[in-house]
Amino acid sequence: MVKVLRLNQFCGQEVFSSDSEPVAVACSDLWLFLATAKRIVEVRTLRDPKEARSSFQTIATVLQLAYNAKADCLVTVEKQTSRKGGVKTARVYFHWDVASPAQPARIRLAGTLKQGHVTTSRSRNQVEVVELRVTESATSVSCCPRTGNVAVAGKAVVHVFVLRGVGGAGNAFEFEPYADIRLGSSSSSCRKVALCHQFVASVSKDEITVIKLNLCQRDDSRAAQDQRLFRENSDGEELIICDFSSATARNHSLAPLSSSPTLALPQIDLAKQRKSSSQNETVSGPRRVFGPVDRIANYSITVDLVKNVVDDYVALYASEDSRESILERVKGREPIECTSTVILYEKYAAKDTGGSLHSLQFVPTYRVSKSNGVSMSSQFHPLQFPLLPDDSSRVELVGLSCFVSGPRQGFMYDVKGETDLISVYPYTHHAVAASVGSHFVQVATLSGLESYTLRSFAKAVQTQREIARDVSPSMVLDELFYQICPPADVSICLIGMHPFIGLCKVANAGDCVVLVSKAPEAEKSRPDLWSRSISKLLQRPRSADCTEWGVYILKSATVSSVYTEMSEMSLSLPEVSGNLSVRHQLLCEANILLRMELNESHVQRNVIEYEERKRDGELSKQKERQKQRWRPPSLRLLLTKEEEEDLLEKLKESVIALGDMCCIPGSACPEHAKMYYNLAGLCLQDVVQRAIKRLQDIEKNDQVPEKMIGYGEGLSCYLMEPLFSQSPFPNLDEKMADTILEIVAEGDYSRLSDVIMDSRLKTYSTERAVQLLYDSFRGDHPVSRSEIALNSVTLAVLHLRQCEVDLAQKVLKSLVLLDLYCVCVLKPHYLIDFSDKQLTPLGQLLCKHETDVFMSVMVYFVDENVVSLKDCLKLLGVSSEDELHDKKYARNFLEAVLCSSEKEEHLPVAMEALARIYVQWLHYHLELVVSSSSSPKLTSLEFKKVPSASSCFGERPTWLDDLGPLAGSGASTADFVPRVHHVGKAPSKEKHYRPRSAQAVADLLDLHAGRKRESPALKAKISDKYQELVNLQALLCSPLSSESLARIVLSEISRQSNWQSLDVSLRLLCLPLTGFKLPAVDLIIRNYPKVLLSYCLFIHLDKDQWQHVLGNLLRLCGEKDSRDFVYSYKSCLEYLAGHLQVRDFLTLLPASGRLEFFFPFLKRNCTVAIANSLKTSITASMRKD
Repeated sequence: MVKVLRLNQFCGQEVFSSDSEPVAVACSDLWLFLATAKRIVEVRTLRDPKEARSSFQTIATVLQLAYNAKADCLVTVEKQTSRKGGVKTARVYFHWDVASPAQPARIRLAGTLKQGHVTTSRSRNQVEVVELRVTESATSVSCCPRTGNVAVAGKAVVHVFVLRGVGGAGNAFEFEPYADIRLGSSSSSCRKVALCHQFVASVSKDEITVIKLNLCQRDDSRAAQDQRLFRENSDGEELIICDFSSATARNHSLAPLSSSPTLALPQIDLAKQRKSSSQNETVSGPRRVFGPVDRIANYSITVDLVKNVVDDYVALYASEDSRESILERVKGREPIECTSTVILYEKYAAKDTGGSLHSLQFVPTYRVSKSNGVSMSSQFHPLQFPLLPDDSSRVELVGLSCFVSGPRQGFMYDVKGETDLISVYPYTHHAVAASVGSHFVQVATLSGLESYTLRSFAKAVQTQREIARDVSPSMVLDELFYQICPPADVSICLIGMHPFIGLCKVANAGDCVVLVSKAPEAEKSRPDLWSRSISKLLQRPRSADCTEWGVYILKSATVSSVYTEMSEMSLSLPEVSGNLSVRHQLLCEANILLRMELNESHVQRNVIEYEERKRDGELSKQKERQKQRWRPPSLRLLLTKEEEEDLLEKLKESVIALGDMCCIPGSACPEHAKMYYNLAGLCLQDVVQRAIKRLQDIEKNDQVPEKMIGYGEGLSCYLMEPLFSQSPFPNLDEKMADTILEIVAEGDYSRLSDVIMDSRLKTYSTERAVQLLYDSFRGDHPVSRSEIALNSVTLAVLHLRQCEVDLAQKVLKSLVLLDLYCVCVLKPHYLIDFSDKQLTPLGQLLCKHETDVFMSVMVYFVDENVVSLKDCLKLLGVSSEDELHDKKYARNFLEAVLCSSEKEEHLPVAMEALARIYVQWLHYHLELVVSSSSSPKLTSLEFKKVPSASSCFGERPTWLDDLGPLAGSGASTADFVPRVHHVGKAPSKEKHYRPRSAQAVADLLDLHAGRKRESPALKAKISDKYQELVNLQALLCSPLSSESLARIVLSEISRQSNWQSLDVSLRLLCLPLTGFKLPAVDLIIRNYPKVLLSYCLFIHLDKDQWQHVLGNLLRLCGEKDSRDFVYSYKSCLEYLAGHLQVRDFLTLLPASGRLEFFFPFLKRNCTVAIANSLKTSITASMRKD
């Protein structure tokens, strides 16, 4: 879509005419060249064009005229009529400023001057004509703006001539034939050509082709392979059909095909697509290929070097010290060949162009590099020197656009970066010519002159910012060129429509626009034929005595004045929703205009300074310095220092206005506000004050819609950087801080909690922050479950700051425990004060009232190395000076670590610390029992069972149930299980809000259906004093129990008194871990002989240890009241008889004894041995079968 804005871009005009009709026009920054039908070229100044300064005669009638700024010459296409017909040739005219029509000219062929040629004073004052040799009749010429190379188009061939200096100080130039490019099908004819560096563009009646030239070593074997692949795959590829409704449509389905040693690009088959499109009438539109691609089938492109460039260009362009090394690099290699890469191909439909294409132009964008230049011989192939400019001037090509136009509309493509259609220019009337200037596109239509804005500079900046951000991020911040620019996809503007009659030519000349009009008298009296006659104006034969023509030179207004007009127009628009897009458009156009002017002035100044240094260096070697003539490549008036400072100040105003525009509610690009404000250098207070002032102004206006009142998202985006970066933060008062919170709450409410808790904003009012959080729950905007949880936890923290514990607890109870868990694991500083190494008020509250969630979070912190295990124990009160009741949280945490931690290195430390706590709690309970009047009787135990598979607590053996205070309780074996604090397995840390194992956490915490509290019925009643004994026994039975853990338990229980029989079971579990199995057996024989066999099986005795056990039992069987010992002795013999070999079993029997007592055991031992032998033989026989 094109927006129409009425601006005064011209501040004056000059009009003149003469007896001779101009047939071609060309311009420099200072001079105007008019080629007339009388074969005279008039030279006029753009400042005073009414009088011709000089003129010279051409050899034939000029059809096209181009000015070469690098060589200061004119390049023409001329038509010579003869009896056999007209012949069109290309010529170059040097020394045009000292010529006259009566003065004879010197004519020579291109490429005849040798290096070191000296121009005499006589030849310097005489027009020199250079004939460019072409194989076909010339149709168009083009000059590269930086290198001065010339491209001459014929019907099906484009000749490239390279400009080189053959004399000192640039007083003699030569055009050397370089390459011949044959392109297009047999039916296409090249009408226009454009050249810029290595890029060549050509248009026929309805096609445009842009190629890039590449030089490489030719490999005949590789070329033959590529030809074979091309023949095999030429029928298998198709070209994508699209129309201009999708301006960014690209061809993504191209099959790769390599055809040169340096390229591996795809190829397109147009023939098959054209055939299929003719059969299917529903598919219509232009055919488009966005490259780079290697070749297009049925659209041949061949590039032939004119001569042996190795001998010529290496000698000409290589320095003395590098010439030998360059020749050595190419010596013995394959011959050099020039290949082409197709950058753009498009075939237009008649409905899109409205007729034949008539205008073609490259629009380059340069920038000044900070580097001092790189040696060409080290960075580029020496054979590419003629196609590339000298980079020692520190001016580099960063963007290149190609503009092509037809009668109905024009198109601007980006061909330097990723090939793309930047913009489409739909004209209001039939266009006869178009030209792209420094700032605008000027189009000559039947009704007058139309001026459109450019997007090539914005596209170049956008592309280079993406490259620089990856290569050198500091470059984006240091150089103005890389700063934020309005996007290239902003709609173009028609900024001026100026009525003129009979325009037929248009040209841009620095800060002027040159127009040529023709209005025949016979047709002006016939209004009904006026449109048709003007459309045929260019094809009419020209009469030499026709005087009905005029030349208009429109003086462009300064960029500063155009910017001022755009700025005033944007401010005059009421701030309503319908004007937002128009205001944004005006501000974008003004900003791009200022950026283009500053960049172009900087580039021009560097080029001129470089040319002056180069000229001074060359002239210092000559004796006749005062006789040399030199003209800088551009005579455009450069900006003065005051003008440049004024533009920079206006640029600052522009970016501030754009930043304010991005902060309006409903802005299309709020994320750009930060970059605009940073470019303007505004501080945080200035930005907030501007937002407050704007809000105060629009609140006074009753016409402003309600949706536009307030702070926009862009302002919130800007605030995030100063609030969270490491740069110095200003001191803000409470009112300013509260305003910032309001801006964040309105613009990006999802970041409100982060700003309150994590930013460097600390001077805000707690009451205002609480109110904004409550408002976020009642707002109309959608709020996710995670945002509600985060805001609720933040609200609880603020209530705790206000010492309102009940309100904080009420807020937390409203949350599902799983959501509370997720917030805590993502915000560790909410629970832990890392500077003071203590729990925050929120951490203390959760530890007391939400133990399950708190322990789960702490286990997660330990597993993810957020906090070390030792620090966690200190936070939970494990130091020796803490009271015992303060250690219950540490006990719960350690139990959770042992049950849920995924890090095995934490387990030994946790087990040792937990064992100490268990012993201390046992001592505490025993003290209570001793001090009471009567010892309570144990009732049925109700311990909370946990899955043993996920726990580091081992399975308690059944014989422990018959020891100590647990014996005789009447409880079943299943009742004596450890009741430990068990939490869900700690999930891995993820970037998103919900942890990866949240489902598993929910399953173990029973958090699916809301808040499930632990019922008091699940707790043990009077048996709670022995719960630590059960847990400690299970801990010692774990496979992970170690000798150090056993020694710690033995050391702790040895310090206690009045333990009665509690320490027996613990000693029985610890002594085997320390290597003292026999003392442990003696201990259980003396105290609990009935469970001797179970204990011996638990600690795994060997044959010698069994002999010791049986000997002690046999000795005790002779004492009084030996029933238990006899029972244990028989049980042991019964077990050993069924598991030992006969020989081993006999060694355990005493040397003397009663046979009737031992005979049953001997019989069982032999029976088992025979059964085992029979089983072995049967198994062996079955294997053989």
